[in-house]
Amino acid sequence: MAFLDCDDLWHTKKIEKQIGEILNRNDVGLVYCKTNIISENGEIISKYSKQKSLIQGDIFEELAIH
Repeated sequence: MAFLDCDDLWHTKKIEKQIGEILNRNDVGLVYCKTNIISENGEIISKYSKQKSLIQGDIFEELAIH
């Protein structure tokens, strides 16, 4: 499952890289990534992540809330 809101853009290799991690590692069942905030001109304004460090274990609820 992958979410993409109407005002969001994905990096061209996002899904490829994330699926690769899931398929190549037995200990991975879910992947997530940080976000870049970009202007209407496509310039990176800031890099954003609510998580200050990697979260592990049962993380679905934590990610679904955000």
